[in-house]
Amino acid sequence: MNACEEITHPKANTLEILAKNNDTPVVIRNAVSDWPSVIAAKQSTESIQALLLAYSADHPVLTYQTPPSEKGRIFYQKDFEGMNFTREMHSLVEVFKRLNNIADARSGDGIYMGSTNLERHFPEFKQSNSMNFGIPPSGVSANLWLGNQTQVAAHFDYPNNFACCVAGERTFRLFPPDQLSNLYVGPLSPTPGGPAVSLVDGKQPNYQAFPKYQNALRHSYTTTLAPGDVLFIPSMWWHEVNALSSFNVLVNYWWKPTPNHIPSPQVALDAALLTLRDLPKAQKNAWKTLFEYYIFSDESFDHIPDKLKGALGGIDEKQAMQLRTKLLNALNR
Repeated sequence: MNACEEITHPKANTLEILAKNNDTPVVIRNAVSDWPSVIAAKQSTESIQALLLAYSADHPVLTYQTPPSEKGRIFYQKDFEGMNFTREMHSLVEVFKRLNNIADARSGDGIYMGSTNLERHFPEFKQSNSMNFGIPPSGVSANLWLGNQTQVAAHFDYPNNFACCVAGERTFRLFPPDQLSNLYVGPLSPTPGGPAVSLVDGKQPNYQAFPKYQNALRHSYTTTLAPGDVLFIPSMWWHEVNALSSFNVLVNYWWKPTPNHIPSPQVALDAALLTLRDLPKAQKNAWKTLFEYYIFSDESFDHIPDKLKGALGGIDEKQAMQLRTKLLNALNR
Protein backbone atom coordinates (compact mmCIF):
# COMPACT_ATOMS: atom_id res chain seq x y z
CA MET A 1 0.00 0.00 0.00
CA ASN A 2 1.08 3.54 -0.73
CA ALA A 3 0.18 6.87 0.83
CA CYS A 4 -1.70 9.32 -1.37
CA GLU A 5 0.12 12.41 -2.54
CA GLU A 6 -0.73 15.34 -0.26
CA ILE A 7 -0.89 19.08 -0.71
CA THR A 8 -0.79 20.88 2.63
CA HIS A 9 -0.72 24.49 1.45
CA PRO A 10 -3.04 24.75 -1.56
CA LYS A 11 -2.90 27.82 -3.76
CA ALA A 12 -5.92 29.61 -5.16
CA ASN A 13 -5.81 27.59 -8.39
CA THR A 14 -4.77 24.20 -6.93
CA LEU A 15 -8.22 22.63 -7.24
CA GLU A 16 -8.65 23.83 -10.82
CA ILE A 17 -5.25 22.44 -11.83
CA LEU A 18 -6.09 19.06 -10.30
CA ALA A 19 -9.56 19.01 -11.82
CA LYS A 20 -8.28 19.61 -15.33
CA ASN A 21 -4.92 17.84 -15.38
CA ASN A 22 -4.48 15.12 -12.75
CA ASP A 23 -5.01 11.39 -13.22
CA THR A 24 -3.86 10.10 -9.81
CA PRO A 25 -5.43 10.63 -6.35
CA VAL A 26 -4.36 13.69 -4.37
CA VAL A 27 -5.32 14.85 -0.87
CA ILE A 28 -5.63 18.59 -0.30
CA ARG A 29 -5.49 19.21 3.43
CA ASN A 30 -7.73 21.94 4.88
CA ALA A 31 -8.98 22.93 1.44
CA VAL A 32 -12.51 23.60 2.74
CA SER A 33 -11.72 24.23 6.41
CA ASP A 34 -13.36 27.67 6.13
CA TRP A 35 -16.76 26.22 5.25
CA PRO A 36 -19.37 27.06 7.92
CA SER A 37 -20.40 23.40 7.88
CA VAL A 38 -16.85 22.26 8.69
CA ILE A 39 -16.53 24.86 11.44
CA ALA A 40 -19.84 23.70 12.92
CA ALA A 41 -18.77 20.04 12.72
CA LYS A 42 -15.59 20.81 14.65
CA GLN A 43 -17.69 22.42 17.38
CA SER A 44 -20.09 19.53 17.99
CA THR A 45 -22.38 16.98 16.38
CA GLU A 46 -25.35 19.05 17.53
CA SER A 47 -23.99 22.13 15.73
CA ILE A 48 -23.50 20.46 12.35
CA GLN A 49 -26.85 18.69 12.56
CA ALA A 50 -28.60 21.98 13.33
CA LEU A 51 -26.87 23.66 10.38
CA LEU A 52 -27.81 20.86 7.97
CA LEU A 53 -31.42 21.08 9.12
CA ALA A 54 -31.30 24.83 8.40
CA TYR A 55 -29.98 24.10 4.89
CA SER A 56 -32.51 21.31 4.29
CA ALA A 57 -35.57 21.50 2.03
CA ASP A 58 -37.19 18.92 4.32
CA HIS A 59 -37.67 16.26 1.65
CA PRO A 60 -37.54 12.61 2.82
CA VAL A 61 -34.13 11.00 2.26
CA LEU A 62 -33.20 7.42 1.41
CA THR A 63 -31.18 5.56 4.04
CA TYR A 64 -29.61 2.12 4.19
CA GLN A 65 -29.82 0.45 7.60
CA THR A 66 -27.77 -2.56 8.73
CA PRO A 67 -28.06 -4.70 11.89
CA PRO A 68 -25.14 -4.87 14.36
CA SER A 69 -24.05 -8.24 12.93
CA GLU A 70 -22.98 -6.55 9.67
CA LYS A 71 -20.67 -4.06 11.42
CA GLY A 72 -21.74 -1.27 9.09
CA ARG A 73 -20.82 -3.08 5.88
CA ILE A 74 -23.16 -2.15 3.00
CA PHE A 75 -23.13 -5.37 1.01
CA TYR A 76 -24.90 -8.55 -0.06
CA GLN A 77 -26.31 -11.18 2.27
CA LYS A 78 -23.95 -14.10 2.87
CA ASP A 79 -25.96 -16.34 0.50
CA PHE A 80 -26.27 -13.54 -2.10
CA GLU A 81 -30.06 -13.92 -2.02
CA GLY A 82 -30.42 -10.22 -1.38
CA MET A 83 -28.80 -7.27 0.35
CA ASN A 84 -27.74 -7.15 4.01
CA PHE A 85 -29.54 -3.85 4.61
CA THR A 86 -33.02 -2.37 4.43
CA ARG A 87 -33.86 0.75 2.45
CA GLU A 88 -36.02 3.25 4.29
CA MET A 89 -37.25 6.79 3.62
CA HIS A 90 -37.12 9.18 6.57
CA SER A 91 -37.10 12.86 7.35
CA LEU A 92 -33.67 14.30 8.11
CA VAL A 93 -34.82 14.95 11.67
CA GLU A 94 -35.64 11.26 12.10
CA VAL A 95 -32.29 10.20 10.59
CA PHE A 96 -30.41 12.40 13.05
CA LYS A 97 -32.52 11.11 15.94
CA ARG A 98 -31.71 7.51 15.03
CA LEU A 99 -28.02 8.21 14.58
CA ASN A 100 -27.83 9.94 17.95
CA ASN A 101 -29.70 7.11 19.68
CA ILE A 102 -27.35 4.53 18.14
CA ALA A 103 -24.32 6.55 19.27
CA ASP A 104 -25.68 6.87 22.80
CA ALA A 105 -26.59 3.17 23.06
CA ARG A 106 -23.52 1.97 21.15
CA SER A 107 -25.81 -0.59 19.57
CA GLY A 108 -23.73 -1.16 16.44
CA ASP A 109 -26.59 -0.53 14.01
CA GLY A 110 -25.46 1.08 10.77
CA ILE A 111 -27.17 4.00 9.04
CA TYR A 112 -25.94 5.23 5.67
CA MET A 113 -27.42 8.01 3.57
CA GLY A 114 -25.74 7.72 0.19
CA SER A 115 -25.50 10.20 -2.67
CA THR A 116 -28.19 12.83 -1.96
CA ASN A 117 -28.46 15.74 -4.37
CA LEU A 118 -27.55 19.08 -2.80
CA GLU A 119 -29.72 21.19 -5.09
CA ARG A 120 -32.88 19.26 -4.19
CA HIS A 121 -32.32 18.34 -0.56
CA PHE A 122 -29.95 21.05 0.77
CA PRO A 123 -30.51 24.05 -1.53
CA GLU A 124 -29.01 26.54 0.94
CA PHE A 125 -25.77 24.61 1.42
CA LYS A 126 -23.80 25.91 -1.55
CA GLN A 127 -24.55 29.56 -0.81
CA SER A 128 -22.08 29.55 2.08
CA ASN A 129 -20.15 26.31 1.43
CA SER A 130 -18.84 26.70 -2.09
CA MET A 131 -15.92 25.29 -4.01
CA ASN A 132 -14.79 26.71 -7.34
CA PHE A 133 -12.52 24.46 -9.39
CA GLY A 134 -12.98 25.83 -12.89
CA ILE A 135 -15.68 23.44 -14.11
CA PRO A 136 -18.96 25.12 -15.22
CA PRO A 137 -21.72 24.46 -12.65
CA SER A 138 -23.91 22.95 -15.38
CA GLY A 139 -21.42 20.10 -15.68
CA VAL A 140 -21.10 19.38 -11.94
CA SER A 141 -23.25 17.15 -9.73
CA ALA A 142 -22.97 18.01 -6.02
CA ASN A 143 -24.12 15.50 -3.41
CA LEU A 144 -24.13 14.96 0.35
CA TRP A 145 -23.47 11.68 2.19
CA LEU A 146 -23.86 11.01 5.91
CA GLY A 147 -24.16 8.24 8.47
CA ASN A 148 -22.22 6.49 11.19
CA GLN A 149 -19.51 3.81 11.08
CA THR A 150 -20.19 2.22 7.70
CA GLN A 151 -18.12 0.46 5.04
CA VAL A 152 -18.67 0.74 1.29
CA ALA A 153 -16.94 -1.86 -0.89
CA ALA A 154 -14.47 -0.88 -3.59
CA HIS A 155 -16.23 0.47 -6.68
CA PHE A 156 -15.53 2.98 -9.42
CA ASP A 157 -17.35 6.05 -10.69
CA TYR A 158 -17.09 7.33 -14.24
CA PRO A 159 -16.98 11.04 -13.28
CA ASN A 160 -14.00 12.69 -11.67
CA ASN A 161 -14.62 13.40 -8.00
CA PHE A 162 -13.72 15.89 -5.30
CA ALA A 163 -14.69 14.30 -1.96
CA CYS A 164 -14.90 16.92 0.79
CA CYS A 165 -14.88 15.74 4.40
CA VAL A 166 -17.25 17.88 6.47
CA ALA A 167 -17.73 15.91 9.71
CA GLY A 168 -16.05 12.86 11.21
CA GLU A 169 -13.21 10.93 9.59
CA ARG A 170 -13.17 8.65 6.55
CA THR A 171 -10.50 6.29 5.30
CA PHE A 172 -10.19 5.72 1.56
CA ARG A 173 -8.34 2.88 -0.13
CA LEU A 174 -7.92 3.50 -3.86
CA PHE A 175 -6.89 1.18 -6.68
CA PRO A 176 -5.81 2.10 -10.22
CA PRO A 177 -8.18 1.00 -13.01
CA ASP A 178 -5.71 -1.67 -14.18
CA GLN A 179 -6.26 -3.62 -10.93
CA LEU A 180 -9.72 -4.74 -12.04
CA SER A 181 -8.79 -8.42 -12.38
CA ASN A 182 -7.32 -8.48 -8.86
CA LEU A 183 -10.41 -7.05 -7.14
CA TYR A 184 -12.87 -9.92 -7.67
CA VAL A 185 -15.69 -7.67 -8.78
CA GLY A 186 -19.22 -8.99 -8.27
CA PRO A 187 -22.25 -8.90 -10.57
CA LEU A 188 -23.05 -5.88 -12.70
CA SER A 189 -26.61 -6.22 -11.40
CA PRO A 190 -28.01 -6.36 -8.78
CA THR A 191 -25.59 -4.26 -6.74
CA PRO A 192 -25.75 -2.67 -3.28
CA GLY A 193 -25.95 0.85 -4.61
CA GLY A 194 -25.36 1.38 -8.34
CA PRO A 195 -21.89 0.40 -9.61
CA ALA A 196 -20.50 -3.11 -9.35
CA VAL A 197 -18.43 -3.69 -6.20
CA SER A 198 -15.48 -5.81 -5.13
CA LEU A 199 -16.54 -8.93 -3.22
CA VAL A 200 -13.48 -8.63 -0.97
CA ASP A 201 -14.03 -7.37 2.57
CA GLY A 202 -11.33 -4.73 2.70
CA LYS A 203 -11.24 -4.78 6.50
CA GLN A 204 -10.87 -8.56 6.75
CA PRO A 205 -9.71 -9.87 3.36
CA ASN A 206 -9.93 -13.61 2.82
CA TYR A 207 -6.72 -14.29 0.92
CA GLN A 208 -7.57 -17.95 0.42
CA ALA A 209 -10.73 -17.05 -1.46
CA PHE A 210 -9.26 -13.93 -3.10
CA PRO A 211 -5.48 -14.47 -3.45
CA LYS A 212 -4.96 -11.87 -6.20
CA TYR A 213 -6.28 -9.15 -3.89
CA GLN A 214 -2.80 -9.04 -2.34
CA ASN A 215 -1.50 -7.83 -5.71
CA ALA A 216 -4.16 -5.13 -5.75
CA LEU A 217 -3.11 -3.98 -2.28
CA ARG A 218 0.48 -3.54 -3.42
CA HIS A 219 -0.76 -1.04 -6.01
CA SER A 220 -3.27 0.69 -3.74
CA TYR A 221 -3.22 4.11 -2.11
CA THR A 222 -4.69 4.99 1.29
CA THR A 223 -5.56 8.16 3.13
CA THR A 224 -7.72 9.31 6.04
CA LEU A 225 -9.64 12.55 5.68
CA ALA A 226 -10.41 14.87 8.59
CA PRO A 227 -12.96 17.70 8.50
CA GLY A 228 -11.85 20.30 5.96
CA ASP A 229 -9.79 17.88 3.84
CA VAL A 230 -10.53 17.14 0.17
CA LEU A 231 -9.61 14.05 -1.86
CA PHE A 232 -9.40 14.15 -5.64
CA ILE A 233 -10.46 10.77 -7.06
CA PRO A 234 -9.80 10.46 -10.80
CA SER A 235 -12.36 8.93 -13.12
CA MET A 236 -12.46 5.10 -13.04
CA TRP A 237 -10.29 4.66 -9.94
CA TRP A 238 -11.67 1.99 -7.61
CA HIS A 239 -12.18 3.19 -4.05
CA GLU A 240 -13.31 1.62 -0.80
CA VAL A 241 -14.66 3.99 1.85
CA ASN A 242 -14.78 3.44 5.61
CA ALA A 243 -16.54 6.01 7.79
CA LEU A 244 -14.89 5.98 11.21
CA SER A 245 -17.02 8.25 13.40
CA SER A 246 -20.45 8.02 14.98
CA PHE A 247 -21.53 10.94 12.79
CA ASN A 248 -19.94 11.56 9.39
CA VAL A 249 -20.75 14.01 6.61
CA LEU A 250 -19.12 14.17 3.19
CA VAL A 251 -19.94 16.42 0.24
CA ASN A 252 -18.73 15.42 -3.19
CA TYR A 253 -18.59 17.02 -6.62
CA TRP A 254 -18.73 14.81 -9.71
CA TRP A 255 -18.00 16.01 -13.22
CA LYS A 256 -17.55 14.11 -16.46
CA PRO A 257 -14.39 14.46 -18.54
CA THR A 258 -16.65 14.76 -21.62
CA PRO A 259 -19.32 17.23 -22.80
CA ASN A 260 -22.88 16.77 -21.56
CA HIS A 261 -24.10 15.46 -24.92
CA ILE A 262 -21.79 12.43 -24.59
CA PRO A 263 -23.34 9.64 -22.46
CA SER A 264 -21.41 7.43 -20.06
CA PRO A 265 -19.22 4.72 -21.64
CA GLN A 266 -21.25 2.30 -19.51
CA VAL A 267 -23.73 2.45 -22.41
CA ALA A 268 -21.05 1.00 -24.68
CA LEU A 269 -20.21 -1.75 -22.19
CA ASP A 270 -23.88 -2.72 -21.86
CA ALA A 271 -24.25 -2.78 -25.65
CA ALA A 272 -21.08 -4.87 -25.98
CA LEU A 273 -22.40 -7.39 -23.45
CA LEU A 274 -25.56 -7.66 -25.53
CA THR A 275 -23.90 -7.90 -28.94
CA LEU A 276 -20.28 -9.10 -28.57
CA ARG A 277 -19.77 -11.14 -25.42
CA ASP A 278 -21.12 -14.45 -26.73
CA LEU A 279 -19.80 -14.33 -30.30
CA PRO A 280 -17.48 -17.10 -31.54
CA LYS A 281 -13.85 -16.40 -30.69
CA ALA A 282 -12.81 -15.55 -34.25
CA GLN A 283 -15.59 -12.98 -34.58
CA LYS A 284 -14.79 -11.50 -31.17
CA ASN A 285 -11.17 -11.10 -32.21
CA ALA A 286 -12.24 -9.41 -35.44
CA TRP A 287 -14.41 -6.96 -33.51
CA LYS A 288 -11.57 -6.41 -31.05
CA THR A 289 -9.44 -5.30 -34.01
CA LEU A 290 -12.19 -2.92 -35.14
CA PHE A 291 -12.53 -1.42 -31.67
CA GLU A 292 -8.78 -1.01 -31.36
CA TYR A 293 -8.67 0.77 -34.72
CA TYR A 294 -11.71 3.01 -34.40
CA ILE A 295 -11.85 3.63 -30.65
CA PHE A 296 -8.57 3.02 -28.82
CA SER A 297 -5.90 3.95 -31.38
CA ASP A 298 -4.73 7.45 -32.30
CA GLU A 299 -5.66 6.92 -35.95
CA SER A 300 -6.52 10.28 -37.52
CA PHE A 301 -8.20 8.85 -40.66
CA ASP A 302 -6.39 11.32 -42.89
CA HIS A 303 -7.21 9.17 -45.92
CA ILE A 304 -10.89 10.13 -45.55
CA PRO A 305 -11.97 13.61 -46.74
CA ASP A 306 -12.98 15.78 -43.79
CA LYS A 307 -16.50 16.30 -45.15
CA LEU A 308 -17.05 12.52 -45.09
CA LYS A 309 -15.52 11.68 -41.71
CA GLY A 310 -18.74 12.11 -39.77
CA ALA A 311 -18.35 10.68 -36.26
CA LEU A 312 -14.74 9.75 -37.04
CA GLY A 313 -13.89 13.45 -37.04
CA GLY A 314 -15.29 14.13 -33.57
CA ILE A 315 -18.72 14.11 -31.98
CA ASP A 316 -20.66 17.36 -31.79
CA GLU A 317 -24.21 17.63 -30.46
CA LYS A 318 -25.78 17.02 -33.87
CA GLN A 319 -23.70 13.91 -34.52
CA ALA A 320 -24.39 12.67 -30.99
CA MET A 321 -28.13 12.95 -31.64
CA GLN A 322 -27.78 11.07 -34.93
CA LEU A 323 -25.86 8.26 -33.25
CA ARG A 324 -28.43 8.07 -30.43
CA THR A 325 -31.22 7.74 -32.99
CA LYS A 326 -29.31 5.05 -34.88
CA LEU A 327 -28.68 3.08 -31.68
CA LEU A 328 -32.27 3.37 -30.48
CA ASN A 329 -33.60 2.21 -33.85
CA ALA A 330 -31.25 -0.79 -33.82
CA LEU A 331 -32.16 -1.76 -30.25
CA ASN A 332 -35.90 -1.40 -30.86
CA ARG A 333 -36.06 -3.70 -33.89
